[in-house]
Amino acid sequence: MKSQLQKMGYTPEFINEYLETKAAKQRSDMQKGIISLFFKNSDFSIVPKAFNHLKEFVKQRKLAKARAMQAINWMNHPLSVYFRKWKYDQADAENKLKGLSKHELIDKIIADEKQGMNNEEANFNLSGEFTSQDGLNFFLIHKFMGPNNFKPVYKSEITSSINGRFSWNLVSILTSELANEDPEREIRVEFFKS
Repeated sequence: MKSQLQKMGYTPEFINEYLETKAAKQRSDMQKGIISLFFKNSDFSIVPKAFNHLKEFVKQRKLAKARAMQAINWMNHPLSVYFRKWKYDQADAENKLKGLSKHELIDKIIADEKQGMNNEEANFNLSGEFTSQDGLNFFLIHKFMGPNNFKPVYKSEITSSINGRFSWNLVSILTSELANEDPEREIRVEFFKS
């Protein structure tokens, strides 16, 4: 094409200058188009389909991460142990009851009540003020086993005082573990400095 233009009387310098000017204008127009596509509010501010897919993928990934964190928080919840115990004990109990007659079921209920297997819970919060506000404190709950004989059944988390007061998380413990279903049975709570 250059040879034909030279035959028509155009000099090689003019042809090269024209081609460079045209290439520079094309690059400039392309840059302006890309800038208006992404950064300017115009009729052409349409993000390509690939970017829409990427944006949706990132959004779904963030949602999945949030759901996973929520599930982990539920699994680490202080009461999750009791939920799992209830969930699997319930299934085991249903399997054990299959095929039993009405009379055998009544006998089993009476036997379970005597053994203290009704799964009732004692729930309570402990808090208090001590003469010494420094350091970290925790407590133990003991079950009465006999004269001068106590067995520890629960250890609290270690905590520091806030505004001069010690407070601990909710305690949830089965009454069968705490007092063998005996409402008059003695329990002991001891506080310790860590």
